[in-house]
Amino acid sequence: MTVYGTSAIWRVPDDNTSSSFPEPTSPYDISDDMILFNDISAGNTVSPDSYIFNNSASMISALAVNENPGGKVDPAQDCGFESLIVTVVGAVQFPDGGSYDALQRMKTWLIEAKTISQYYPYGRFGLRLQKMPQLNLTPKAERGYILHNLQWIQEGESVSKLSFVATLRFNGVVGAKIGDYYIW
Repeated sequence: MTVYGTSAIWRVPDDNTSSSFPEPTSPYDISDDMILFNDISAGNTVSPDSYIFNNSASMISALAVNENPGGKVDPAQDCGFESLIVTVVGAVQFPDGGSYDALQRMKTWLIEAKTISQYYPYGRFGLRLQKMPQLNLTPKAERGYILHNLQWIQEGESVSKLSFVATLRFNGVVGAKIGDYYIW
């Protein structure tokens, strides 16, 4: 598979009927449902000048209220893994139109359904991060990311660049360990 860009966020299209949707092999196949970042491939017209600067992840354990905070945690209070929230910080240049408009694309993604009930009931978004591959996820019937929050920042006088903070939330079955790790 040819990989375009060093990172990507994609959404399973509405008309998909399979239970697994890997990252598209060509960004031109489903350009309305994919954003590439840090892509320097020749002739790139799908996502020019889109960059990711920082990634962060927050994993949270679910703990029931401990009525005796000075005492031991009862095993029944450890409810296990609660959530994984991934934050992606980047920028898009020339966001004011043309054939590629990341602001409009992400806005559409946030407004429309985050799942496809029959095939992707947990989330229809995939993520590939070169610098944090542990968070990469291909949406499947049992797990996916949900685009949870999106913030756009216009900095200073620049009219040809918008910064963004996108938050994706893991949803679904964690799965089994493969060796020492959980690999999605």
